[in-house]
Amino acid sequence: MGGITEEELESSISSSSMGAYRRAPSYDQPQILEWVSELREMSDEAFVVECASRILDSAIMNGYRGNAWGAHARADICHDEAQRRHEKAGHDASCRGDTLYSEGHNKALTSQGHKTNPVSPCTCGLEKSSDD
Repeated sequence: MGGITEEELESSISSSSMGAYRRAPSYDQPQILEWVSELREMSDEAFVVECASRILDSAIMNGYRGNAWGAHARADICHDEAQRRHEKAGHDASCRGDTLYSEGHNKALTSQGHKTNPVSPCTCGLEKSSDD
């Protein structure tokens, strides 16, 4: 499987994520492009596991001196891909309900012995709450 181009990446992620990608070491950037192609093909279940792993990597690397931008870029890109999937499922771009990234974040938290974050309900009306 081939990676995507930098132009394709830039057109599909936030400016913040692109900034993290650009700060990643030059040797890591081609690997990130390849990884993004793989990420986009993952099932939702595999994607949640990948998000959890990348969130933990980013948190761990945050404590080291040197260039951790490759790890941060991957976690940021997971967030963007989760939002893309959320919108593809029919949610508005402004919806603040939980995404697959939220699930991955909770998975990362529980793997380290922490409690999960409270559920954020859908705010766009696609998913009705049980109180309705």
